[in-house]
Amino acid sequence: MTIRLLNVVAICLACSIAVADDDAAGNATALPTNESIDLLEMVKLPDHRVRGTWKKKDGSLVCDVSPDALLMFPVAVKAGYELECEFTRRAGAGSFGVVCPVGGLSTLVTISGWKGAVSGLGKVNGKIAPELPVSSGAVVKPGKIENGKRYRLQIACIQNRGRVWIKATLNQRPFINWKGPPEALASSPGWGVPCPETIGIFV
Repeated sequence: MTIRLLNVVAICLACSIAVADDDAAGNATALPTNESIDLLEMVKLPDHRVRGTWKKKDGSLVCDVSPDALLMFPVAVKAGYELECEFTRRAGAGSFGVVCPVGGLSTLVTISGWKGAVSGLGKVNGKIAPELPVSSGAVVKPGKIENGKRYRLQIACIQNRGRVWIKATLNQRPFINWKGPPEALASSPGWGVPCPETIGIFV
């Protein structure tokens, strides 16, 4: 599968930090809140690659024929945030997704997972996306996307008093509207990023 990521912009609603390459806390930089931050510009390759082959090309990020590829952005998010990215799957039938930090943990927002059977949160209360009912607000079925078509994914994560509200749209069509405790969310084994407070992308 080949994915082209055109932009990734985050708006942090509370304090966030840029993580230094050597992970030294003393070298971390505070980032502005309530302002757009271009995460794509912050990526340094191969430093922020976790798995797979990634490259920057013509202002975008490209992953070519790399199963289970994973990349992290050097930002640790401490509370709520909004994230927007545009992507195009140019070939294949694999999924695209975002690793989302939530309450010190991380969860997955998967697009066209399980061969297009479902899009939504990767796991809720121990159940993976195909096992979740559409009525949960966590998934949409089916969840196929088309090759060669540009998609805009928008995710909002709102955290308040020990609960989280995750909303997501794909080309302005809602497909996630889930509320609950962050402990109910989890990423699948092998899909976490080294720091659970950072945002990542996977294909």
